[in-house]
Amino acid sequence: MDVVSGSASGLLGARLAVALDSKVVPCEIRRFPDGEAYVRVAEDLAGREVAVVQTTWPDPHFVEALLLRDAVLAMRPRRAVLVVPYFAYARQDKRFKPGEALSSVALGKVLAEGWDEFVTVDVHSPEILKQVSPAARNISALSEVAQYLRGKGVDLVVSPDEGSIDRVRPVAEAVGVPFDHLVKNRIDSERVEIAPKSLHAKGKRVAIVDDIVSTGGTIAAAASALKAAGASSVLAACTHGLYAGGALKRLHAALDDLVSTDTVESATARISAAPAVAAAL
Repeated sequence: MDVVSGSASGLLGARLAVALDSKVVPCEIRRFPDGEAYVRVAEDLAGREVAVVQTTWPDPHFVEALLLRDAVLAMRPRRAVLVVPYFAYARQDKRFKPGEALSSVALGKVLAEGWDEFVTVDVHSPEILKQVSPAARNISALSEVAQYLRGKGVDLVVSPDEGSIDRVRPVAEAVGVPFDHLVKNRIDSERVEIAPKSLHAKGKRVAIVDDIVSTGGTIAAAASALKAAGASSVLAACTHGLYAGGALKRLHAALDDLVSTDTVESATARISAAPAVAAAL
Protein backbone atom coordinates (compact mmCIF):
# COMPACT_ATOMS: atom_id res chain seq x y z
CA MET A 1 0.00 0.00 0.00
CA ASP A 2 1.52 3.30 -1.12
CA VAL A 3 1.37 6.35 1.15
CA VAL A 4 0.34 9.88 0.24
CA SER A 5 1.17 12.42 2.96
CA GLY A 6 -0.49 15.75 3.44
CA SER A 7 1.63 18.64 4.68
CA ALA A 8 0.42 18.12 8.28
CA SER A 9 1.61 14.51 8.41
CA GLY A 10 4.85 14.22 6.49
CA LEU A 11 6.75 12.67 9.40
CA LEU A 12 4.12 10.06 10.20
CA GLY A 13 3.59 9.34 6.50
CA ALA A 14 7.28 8.60 5.99
CA ARG A 15 7.37 6.34 9.05
CA LEU A 16 4.21 4.58 7.92
CA ALA A 17 5.73 3.84 4.51
CA VAL A 18 8.72 2.23 6.24
CA ALA A 19 6.42 0.18 8.48
CA LEU A 20 4.43 -0.98 5.43
CA ASP A 21 7.61 -1.67 3.42
CA SER A 22 6.17 0.71 0.86
CA LYS A 23 6.91 4.20 -0.42
CA VAL A 24 5.68 7.77 -0.14
CA VAL A 25 4.13 9.00 -3.38
CA PRO A 26 5.51 12.44 -4.31
CA CYS A 27 3.04 15.31 -3.92
CA GLU A 28 3.15 19.00 -4.64
CA ILE A 29 1.34 20.94 -1.95
CA ARG A 30 1.66 24.69 -1.72
CA ARG A 31 -0.27 27.85 -0.97
CA PHE A 32 -1.24 30.65 -3.32
CA PRO A 33 -0.62 34.24 -2.17
CA ASP A 34 -4.25 34.46 -0.97
CA GLY A 35 -3.78 31.39 1.24
CA GLU A 36 -5.70 28.91 -0.91
CA ALA A 37 -4.16 25.45 -1.28
CA TYR A 38 -2.81 23.76 -4.39
CA VAL A 39 -2.55 19.95 -4.35
CA ARG A 40 -1.12 17.65 -7.01
CA VAL A 41 -0.25 13.94 -6.67
CA ALA A 42 2.74 13.32 -8.93
CA GLU A 43 2.16 9.62 -9.78
CA ASP A 44 -0.73 7.78 -11.37
CA LEU A 45 -2.48 5.71 -8.70
CA ALA A 46 -4.84 3.83 -11.00
CA GLY A 47 -5.36 0.26 -9.77
CA ARG A 48 -3.09 0.72 -6.77
CA GLU A 49 -3.76 0.60 -3.03
CA VAL A 50 -3.10 3.89 -1.30
CA ALA A 51 -3.30 5.36 2.20
CA VAL A 52 -3.65 9.13 2.44
CA VAL A 53 -2.39 10.47 5.77
CA GLN A 54 -3.42 13.94 6.90
CA THR A 55 -4.12 15.45 10.30
CA THR A 56 -6.98 17.95 9.93
CA TRP A 57 -5.80 20.55 12.46
CA PRO A 58 -5.62 23.47 12.10
CA ASP A 59 -8.43 24.29 9.65
CA PRO A 60 -6.31 24.77 6.46
CA HIS A 61 -5.23 21.14 6.78
CA PHE A 62 -8.88 20.07 6.67
CA VAL A 63 -9.25 21.76 3.27
CA GLU A 64 -6.05 20.07 2.13
CA ALA A 65 -7.50 16.66 3.06
CA LEU A 66 -10.50 17.34 0.84
CA LEU A 67 -8.29 18.32 -2.09
CA LEU A 68 -6.17 15.20 -1.58
CA ARG A 69 -9.36 13.13 -1.79
CA ASP A 70 -10.29 14.68 -5.12
CA ALA A 71 -6.80 14.23 -6.54
CA VAL A 72 -6.42 10.62 -5.39
CA LEU A 73 -9.91 9.28 -6.12
CA ALA A 74 -9.96 10.83 -9.61
CA MET A 75 -7.15 8.37 -10.51
CA ARG A 76 -9.37 5.38 -9.59
CA PRO A 77 -7.11 3.47 -7.18
CA ARG A 78 -8.11 -0.11 -6.37
CA ARG A 79 -8.40 0.71 -2.66
CA ALA A 80 -8.10 4.10 -1.02
CA VAL A 81 -7.98 4.74 2.73
CA LEU A 82 -7.94 8.09 4.51
CA VAL A 83 -6.00 8.05 7.77
CA VAL A 84 -6.69 11.11 9.94
CA PRO A 85 -4.12 10.88 12.75
CA TYR A 86 -5.68 13.76 14.65
CA PHE A 87 -9.31 14.44 13.78
CA ALA A 88 -10.01 18.04 14.72
CA TYR A 89 -13.44 19.00 16.08
CA ALA A 90 -14.00 15.48 17.46
CA ARG A 91 -14.42 16.85 20.99
CA GLN A 92 -17.75 18.45 19.97
CA ASP A 93 -19.50 15.10 20.27
CA LYS A 94 -22.81 16.38 21.71
CA ARG A 95 -25.13 19.33 21.26
CA PHE A 96 -24.52 20.86 24.66
CA LYS A 97 -26.78 23.86 23.93
CA PRO A 98 -29.72 24.32 21.53
CA GLY A 99 -28.60 25.45 18.11
CA GLU A 100 -25.04 24.16 18.35
CA ALA A 101 -23.40 22.44 15.41
CA LEU A 102 -22.45 18.82 16.03
CA SER A 103 -19.01 19.50 14.58
CA SER A 104 -17.55 16.01 14.94
CA VAL A 105 -20.27 14.35 12.89
CA ALA A 106 -20.80 17.19 10.41
CA LEU A 107 -17.12 17.38 9.45
CA GLY A 108 -16.54 13.64 9.77
CA LYS A 109 -19.19 12.92 7.15
CA VAL A 110 -17.52 15.34 4.75
CA LEU A 111 -14.09 13.80 5.35
CA ALA A 112 -15.18 10.16 5.08
CA GLU A 113 -17.15 10.48 1.86
CA GLY A 114 -15.78 8.44 -1.05
CA TRP A 115 -13.07 6.51 0.79
CA ASP A 116 -13.04 2.72 1.11
CA GLU A 117 -12.08 3.25 4.73
CA PHE A 118 -11.82 6.22 7.09
CA VAL A 119 -9.39 5.68 9.99
CA THR A 120 -8.84 7.89 13.03
CA VAL A 121 -6.24 7.52 15.79
CA ASP A 122 -7.37 7.81 19.43
CA VAL A 123 -10.32 9.96 18.47
CA HIS A 124 -11.78 11.65 21.55
CA SER A 125 -15.18 9.92 21.32
CA PRO A 126 -15.02 6.79 19.14
CA GLU A 127 -18.80 6.37 19.31
CA ILE A 128 -19.27 9.37 16.99
CA LEU A 129 -17.82 7.36 14.12
CA LYS A 130 -21.01 5.29 13.96
CA GLN A 131 -22.77 8.48 12.83
CA VAL A 132 -20.00 9.43 10.40
CA SER A 133 -19.71 6.43 8.07
CA PRO A 134 -19.97 2.62 8.07
CA ALA A 135 -16.42 2.70 6.69
CA ALA A 136 -15.09 4.64 9.71
CA ARG A 137 -13.08 3.08 12.52
CA ASN A 138 -10.74 4.19 15.26
CA ILE A 139 -7.39 2.69 16.21
CA SER A 140 -5.18 3.44 19.19
CA ALA A 141 -1.54 4.41 19.57
CA LEU A 142 -1.65 3.82 23.34
CA SER A 143 0.35 0.60 22.99
CA GLU A 144 3.17 2.72 21.59
CA VAL A 145 2.77 5.14 24.50
CA ALA A 146 2.97 2.21 26.93
CA GLN A 147 6.13 0.93 25.25
CA TYR A 148 7.74 4.34 25.75
CA LEU A 149 6.73 4.44 29.41
CA ARG A 150 8.15 0.97 30.05
CA GLY A 151 11.58 2.41 29.32
CA LYS A 152 11.11 5.31 31.75
CA GLY A 153 10.86 3.38 35.01
CA VAL A 154 7.32 4.59 35.72
CA ASP A 155 5.78 3.38 39.00
CA LEU A 156 2.23 4.72 38.61
CA VAL A 157 0.02 5.74 35.67
CA VAL A 158 -2.64 8.38 36.31
CA SER A 159 -5.63 9.71 34.41
CA PRO A 160 -6.31 13.45 34.82
CA ASP A 161 -10.00 12.69 35.46
CA GLU A 162 -12.31 9.76 36.07
CA GLY A 163 -13.77 9.93 32.56
CA SER A 164 -10.43 8.95 31.01
CA ILE A 165 -9.77 5.95 33.25
CA ASP A 166 -10.61 3.45 30.49
CA ARG A 167 -7.88 5.03 28.38
CA VAL A 168 -5.31 4.77 31.16
CA ARG A 169 -6.08 1.24 32.36
CA PRO A 170 -4.63 -0.64 29.33
CA VAL A 171 -1.53 1.57 29.36
CA ALA A 172 -0.86 0.78 33.03
CA GLU A 173 -1.51 -2.92 32.45
CA ALA A 174 0.93 -2.95 29.53
CA VAL A 175 3.57 -1.16 31.61
CA GLY A 176 2.86 -3.48 34.56
CA VAL A 177 2.16 -0.80 37.18
CA PRO A 178 -0.91 0.40 39.14
CA PHE A 179 -3.19 3.14 37.86
CA ASP A 180 -5.40 5.79 39.42
CA HIS A 181 -7.26 8.96 38.51
CA LEU A 182 -7.52 12.52 39.73
CA VAL A 183 -10.69 14.57 40.27
CA LYS A 184 -11.01 17.47 37.84
CA ASN A 185 -13.25 20.51 38.04
CA ARG A 186 -13.20 22.62 34.87
CA ILE A 187 -13.64 26.35 35.51
CA ASP A 188 -13.51 27.48 31.86
CA SER A 189 -11.81 26.51 28.59
CA GLU A 190 -8.33 27.19 30.00
CA ARG A 191 -8.60 26.85 33.80
CA VAL A 192 -9.15 23.68 35.82
CA GLU A 193 -8.91 22.70 39.45
CA ILE A 194 -7.68 19.32 40.63
CA ALA A 195 -9.54 18.44 43.82
CA PRO A 196 -7.67 16.80 46.72
CA LYS A 197 -7.62 13.02 46.44
CA SER A 198 -5.76 10.33 48.32
CA LEU A 199 -3.09 9.06 45.92
CA HIS A 200 -0.29 6.65 46.71
CA ALA A 201 2.23 8.78 44.83
CA LYS A 202 4.87 9.46 47.48
CA GLY A 203 8.35 8.71 46.16
CA LYS A 204 6.98 7.39 42.86
CA ARG A 205 7.69 8.26 39.25
CA VAL A 206 4.25 9.08 37.88
CA ALA A 207 3.03 9.29 34.29
CA ILE A 208 -0.10 11.26 33.42
CA VAL A 209 -1.69 9.83 30.27
CA ASP A 210 -4.32 11.61 28.17
CA ASP A 211 -5.52 11.62 24.58
CA ILE A 212 -5.21 15.36 23.85
CA VAL A 213 -3.18 18.13 25.44
CA SER A 214 -4.36 21.52 24.23
CA THR A 215 -3.92 24.47 26.60
CA GLY A 216 -2.13 22.30 29.16
CA GLY A 217 -4.19 23.55 32.10
CA THR A 218 -5.40 20.10 33.13
CA ILE A 219 -1.96 18.48 32.93
CA ALA A 220 -0.22 21.33 34.78
CA ALA A 221 -2.79 21.21 37.59
CA ALA A 222 -2.51 17.42 37.77
CA ALA A 223 1.28 17.63 37.97
CA SER A 224 1.05 20.12 40.84
CA ALA A 225 -1.35 17.84 42.71
CA LEU A 226 0.89 14.82 42.22
CA LYS A 227 4.01 16.63 43.39
CA ALA A 228 2.07 17.88 46.41
CA ALA A 229 1.26 14.23 47.09
CA GLY A 230 4.99 13.44 47.14
CA ALA A 231 5.68 12.15 43.61
CA SER A 232 9.42 12.09 42.92
CA SER A 233 8.87 12.98 39.26
CA VAL A 234 5.93 13.56 36.93
CA LEU A 235 5.87 13.12 33.19
CA ALA A 236 2.94 13.49 30.80
CA ALA A 237 2.29 11.43 27.69
CA CYS A 238 -0.46 12.00 25.15
CA THR A 239 -1.42 10.92 21.67
CA HIS A 240 -2.15 14.41 20.33
CA GLY A 241 -0.03 17.34 21.48
CA LEU A 242 -1.68 20.58 20.29
CA TYR A 243 -0.08 22.98 22.82
CA ALA A 244 -2.24 26.03 22.18
CA GLY A 245 -1.74 29.45 23.72
CA GLY A 246 1.67 29.09 25.35
CA ALA A 247 0.95 25.61 26.70
CA LEU A 248 4.47 24.31 26.18
CA LYS A 249 6.00 26.92 28.48
CA ARG A 250 3.39 26.15 31.14
CA LEU A 251 3.89 22.40 30.84
CA HIS A 252 7.68 22.43 30.84
CA ALA A 253 7.54 24.42 34.08
CA ALA A 254 5.21 21.87 35.70
CA LEU A 255 6.60 18.56 34.39
CA ASP A 256 9.83 16.61 34.40
CA ASP A 257 9.13 15.31 30.89
CA LEU A 258 6.49 15.73 28.16
CA VAL A 259 6.00 13.41 25.20
CA SER A 260 3.43 12.94 22.45
CA THR A 261 3.03 10.92 19.27
CA ASP A 262 3.58 12.12 15.72
CA THR A 263 -0.16 12.41 14.98
CA VAL A 264 0.60 16.11 15.46
CA GLU A 265 4.15 17.13 14.63
CA SER A 266 6.01 19.01 17.36
CA ALA A 267 9.23 18.92 19.38
CA THR A 268 7.60 16.48 21.84
CA ALA A 269 6.55 13.94 19.17
CA ARG A 270 9.04 11.27 20.21
CA ILE A 271 6.59 8.37 19.89
CA SER A 272 5.39 7.20 16.48
CA ALA A 273 1.86 6.04 15.76
CA ALA A 274 3.11 4.41 12.53
CA PRO A 275 3.29 0.81 13.91
CA ALA A 276 -0.34 1.02 15.09
CA VAL A 277 -1.54 2.47 11.81
CA ALA A 278 0.44 -0.04 9.75
CA ALA A 279 -0.98 -2.95 11.74
CA ALA A 280 -4.50 -1.64 11.18
CA LEU A 281 -4.01 -1.25 7.46
